[in-house]
Amino acid sequence: MRCQGQEHTSLTFLTNQIIAQVAKRHSQIESQDMLDFWMERLQLKDPAIFLPRLAKILDAIVEDNWWFNRDALRKQLPIN
Repeated sequence: MRCQGQEHTSLTFLTNQIIAQVAKRHSQIESQDMLDFWMERLQLKDPAIFLPRLAKILDAIVEDNWWFNRDALRKQLPIN
């Protein structure tokens, strides 16, 4: 979301590979069509939906015992 050009292409490729590995491991996804359907069903293609959901999951995992100041870090992030 915050990069362009070759950097965006590289990061998108890497991210898609990681997601494909997770899909294969957890849902036995083998084809691109199945992966596209899986990502759509889980709403992984829309960062506005996916990222807040991921943040809630991480909050539940760490139980507010962050090893860094999460709010200070969020303030430093550029807003798109």
